[in-house]
Amino acid sequence: MIKAVQHLRLKGALLALALVPGLALADANLAYHLAPATNYPGSDYLSERARFLDDARRAIAGLFDNLPSGYTVSNLPAGEYIINFRIMGNYYTPSSVAVTIENEHFTNTALYQPFSNSFTIVVEDDHSNALDAAWSLLSWPANFTNSFAWLEQGTNGVGEEFFEAIPTGTYT
Repeated sequence: MIKAVQHLRLKGALLALALVPGLALADANLAYHLAPATNYPGSDYLSERARFLDDARRAIAGLFDNLPSGYTVSNLPAGEYIINFRIMGNYYTPSSVAVTIENEHFTNTALYQPFSNSFTIVVEDDHSNALDAAWSLLSWPANFTNSFAWLEQGTNGVGEEFFEAIPTGTYT
């Protein structure tokens, strides 16, 4: 899971659309913090993190739609604002947030979570002397929303094998 956290230090809000501007002025700061993604191996996570930081810098649309992480917007008028989050490929988009700014401190946390699924492989056998069941699960990058191959295989006796954080895609 990649987590983007927006800290909007208000005395103002990092805004997308001003609805009712007031007279008081304020500052707003936006920073992104990422947590490791469970479905990315080490080097893949570093590549994804770099791509995400580059794209997430444009996560606020409207009046300020290209703000890098840590950028401070100064002298915002008090009022009501809507914070919109940029749609990013392969991630669920956080819902828009409406905020009222009146020279106060405000923190907003938004979670960009990769599209993922979970499933269970069940091996059933009525014969106590049967050989272990062999299985494999394979996807090719062309069928993936997350654009990298994924392979899992094993030999299990009777029972279940549970998988989490599997990218949406076509498997065989």
